[in-house]
Amino acid sequence: MSSKAKQWLIFGTGLALAACTITNPPVEQGGSGGSFTENRGTASGGASTGPSAGGRGHGGASGSNRGCNSGSDCISGSCGQGHECSVCLDDDECAGSHVCSSGRCLPMCHSTADCPEGFECCGNRCMDASTDRNACGGCNIACSGTDYCSKTGCASSVVSRVCDATRVTILKDGLSTDDTYSDSFRDVIAGACPGTTVQVVSQDTSPLVNPVTGRPLGDGADLLVQFGGPYGQRLMRYLEQQARVTPVYSIFGDTDGFFARSPGGGADQLIIDAPLGTPDAGLPALNEHHDFFVVETILEPALGSRTLSIYGLWVPGTIAGAWLFGHQILPALSTYTQSYYVYEWTDLDRDSAPSALEEFRLVRSGS
Repeated sequence: MSSKAKQWLIFGTGLALAACTITNPPVEQGGSGGSFTENRGTASGGASTGPSAGGRGHGGASGSNRGCNSGSDCISGSCGQGHECSVCLDDDECAGSHVCSSGRCLPMCHSTADCPEGFECCGNRCMDASTDRNACGGCNIACSGTDYCSKTGCASSVVSRVCDATRVTILKDGLSTDDTYSDSFRDVIAGACPGTTVQVVSQDTSPLVNPVTGRPLGDGADLLVQFGGPYGQRLMRYLEQQARVTPVYSIFGDTDGFFARSPGGGADQLIIDAPLGTPDAGLPALNEHHDFFVVETILEPALGSRTLSIYGLWVPGTIAGAWLFGHQILPALSTYTQSYYVYEWTDLDRDSAPSALEEFRLVRSGS
């Protein structure tokens, strides 16, 4: 690692409010001009939530047989003993007469007494009413497409609710910068979110992420946290490019940039684009003293898990985003009521490391 890269890794885990300059645009949800309709060569629409999303739809057991023969038959990538997937979305991922019940293969029920502790019998399925978006707080209480099942019922997946998780899993992707902040934030999040269990694990070994596709496998009680973009983070690549459920996504080419996804399927809105290295045609350049980053919460609608993602268009942006989240956003968490925030970071003291002396300009926020 170069000495310059090592400089970028400087980070204090204290949560004292910083005195950095933060400027907001006149209209919070305004943004740069331009529009873009995303076409990345993937199937249209978001993640499938219907019966075709698992089991035989993923190449599972054929004919009248149900269950799995290998991990490729399962959305989780893991086929367990008894030919049942470790996490299911579809009945065909379960063997025999078992049915998929809040992500688990369980026998059909006639009453709540037939269900595991904490589950309710809804129809003939045992449902976890504390985490399942289809039975949130009780049978037949379904959350809307943008809500997750929280401890108190259906709730919006926004930044201010990141501490509303029973379990927080911070994913390491093997890249030194990303993993430095993954390790540092264990104590930061644990201190800011009392009563929450926080662990740091590799994306290759976490049971909450498909190790091949990157698909998240948690439920409403889980929050996955990842630093770094889709290049290294398999989870981000799945959410952003395959499922396309992120409120913001990135583009990389002659210029790098962020787009705000149109929830209605229309033209996506350009937030910012910038060249690498030196300024070009009036655009602010991306370099070790200047970058853009996004802080966003993402709902995976099929199983209901949430992800907190922080990453920059370039390496310094990821570092600046992590610094701002730890020093500014977490201490004032209740005020961040949108699902995404895109910032511009300018290294005013030219030391190639974010600090209280920098400028963080809010470019756009929204849900």
